[in-house]
Amino acid sequence: MAKSSDIAQASASFDELYGAHGPRIYRFCHRLCANSADAEDLAQEVFVAAFRGLPRFAGRASLTTWLYQIALNRYRSMRGKKRPDTVSLDQNEASLPAGDPQKAWLEEIALDQAMARLPAIQKETFLLVKGEGLTCREAAEALGVSEGTVKFRVYQAIQKLQATLSEGSVSDRREVADEV
Repeated sequence: MAKSSDIAQASASFDELYGAHGPRIYRFCHRLCANSADAEDLAQEVFVAAFRGLPRFAGRASLTTWLYQIALNRYRSMRGKKRPDTVSLDQNEASLPAGDPQKAWLEEIALDQAMARLPAIQKETFLLVKGEGLTCREAAEALGVSEGTVKFRVYQAIQKLQATLSEGSVSDRREVADEV
């Protein structure tokens, strides 16, 4: 039976772990899942697994990189069990820049749709490097691949996103021209 002091210490350790990394890991999970409910479930699984595995954490990578690695593994497992990624239309989650809110919201939807069309491995790599700000080395550690592979995947993702987004703007312009 656990002593109350052990439980209190474990609780404080969990709170520290979550306090230091919770918002960042949740944001990454939300970008992967494209909806709040799945992101919350995934983030919870990440921190439970991390807390349980903390005694085995070897420190070969940073704690943050290790948490991203757990998130990716859990996401891949979850994705195998659930429906394909869906585009989030949750306007409350969007951080709209100043200016025309409708235009910004539509641009965010277009980006979400373009991200959903990326192959999973490119999406994961792109989000780690461009979305979360990890270095290519850190992303390589989290993904278990070389830095060169990370750089190539990010390049491919950028190319596909640019192509997809420019297709959308061209077709949008055609629709507007047809209406006039």
